[in-house]
Amino acid sequence: MNIDELSNNLYEDLGPTVTSLALTQRGIAIGLESDDWNQSGHRRSFLLSCSNIAENNLKLGSIDCIGLKTEHCTLLQHQSDQAELYFSSSPKDPLKVMDTLRVLNKNIFQSWRSETSYICTNANMLSEGHGIIARGPEQVLNEYLNELKEDLKCSLIKTHSLSGKFILLFLG
Repeated sequence: MNIDELSNNLYEDLGPTVTSLALTQRGIAIGLESDDWNQSGHRRSFLLSCSNIAENNLKLGSIDCIGLKTEHCTLLQHQSDQAELYFSSSPKDPLKVMDTLRVLNKNIFQSWRSETSYICTNANMLSEGHGIIARGPEQVLNEYLNELKEDLKCSLIKTHSLSGKFILLFLG
């Protein structure tokens, strides 16, 4: 059985549960159990072997679903062009700029990334009139730039390209 087949059969009413997590020489082994979708009163066990792990946030316990994603906000830092966003002016209201960055970060990443993952500044630094605002995925920094262009003179500098072919195993 592959992940797509498992995903199509596994749903919340079957009580899917991550029962074990183990580091292996190649990555992580994830043990799953759920009620059997064909035979009432029986349980099924699965062992997912994952290799070349860039990051994880795995926990033991109940899940609602399982799936693979090739596009997700957490993948941006592993497979997209990276950049740095610099500023060269002092905003009239540094706290407003910081609030704008926080709201944008929350809208883009929900709870997947903290604001400190990419934002490198604070209100005091903004008041100094020059420095770095953020570093990270160019796509994200372009969104920051578009929102800040009225309040701050900014420059986006591309730093490097990443061409990883990562996928996200989602256990939600």
